[in-house]
Amino acid sequence: MKTGTDRSAAPAAGSQVGRKSRHSARAEAQERALIIQHNLVARLMEVQEEERTAFARELQEDLGQKLAAIQLNMSLLMTGFQDHTQLVARSAVIEELISSSIVTVQRISSELRPVMLDLLGLAAALEWKVQKISKRGGITCKTVIILPEKRVDHTVSTAIFRIVQEALSNVERHSGATHIELNLVERKGWLMLSVRDNGRGLRAEEKNSPLSFGIATMQERAKSLGGKLRIFGSPTQGTALFVRLPLSEKED
Repeated sequence: MKTGTDRSAAPAAGSQVGRKSRHSARAEAQERALIIQHNLVARLMEVQEEERTAFARELQEDLGQKLAAIQLNMSLLMTGFQDHTQLVARSAVIEELISSSIVTVQRISSELRPVMLDLLGLAAALEWKVQKISKRGGITCKTVIILPEKRVDHTVSTAIFRIVQEALSNVERHSGATHIELNLVERKGWLMLSVRDNGRGLRAEEKNSPLSFGIATMQERAKSLGGKLRIFGSPTQGTALFVRLPLSEKED
C-alpha cells in the first residue's frame, strides 16, 4: 500500500533527474561552444600567419627589388655627372634615403615572417632574434637550443617563434631586465621552452588582466597545438615563461 510520502517522493525524484539532465545539456553546450571558439581562434592565427608570409614576400620581392633598382640607377647617375657638384650632392642624399628605405623594408619583412625560419629552421631563427636584442644593447642574452636533427613541424616552429617574439618584446618594453635566458630542448617528443629574465617580475593583476592580449595570444597558440604555457613573476627573480608543445602538430 502506497503512503502519501511515497506519492510525494516520486515527483521530487523526477524533478532532480530533470535538473541533472538540464545541467548536463548546458555543460555539453558550453563544451561545444568552447571547442568551436578554440578552433576559430586557431584558424584565425593560421590565416594571420599566411597573410604575414604573403605580405612579407611581396615587400621583399616587389618593393625591395624596386628600391634596389632605384638605388643602382642613382649610383650610375652620380657617376655620370661627377662634374655637377650640386647634382651629385643632391643625388647622394636621395641615395641615402633609398638605402634607409631598403633597410626598413627588410626589417618589416623579417618581423612579419623571418626568412631564416623557412630556410634554416627554428634554431637559427631564434638565435637571430636573440642576437638582434643583444646588438641593441642594454640586455645580455644566453641561449641553449638543442633540437632533433629533423626539422620541427612548420606549424609548431611558427608557434614557438611567435611565442618567443612576444615574450622578448615584453621583456624589452616592460620588464627593465638586463639579462635574458632562453632554453629550448626536445624531450620524448615534446619541445620544452623557457624564457627567463631578471626584471621587475610580472604582477598578478597584469597576468590576469583582460587587456593582457599578448599573454592570452601566447596561451592560445600553445593550447591550439595541444600544449601548455605557464608564466610566473617575482619582484626579486623576474619573469619566467614555460611552454610545452608536441614536436609535431596534433591532429584533431
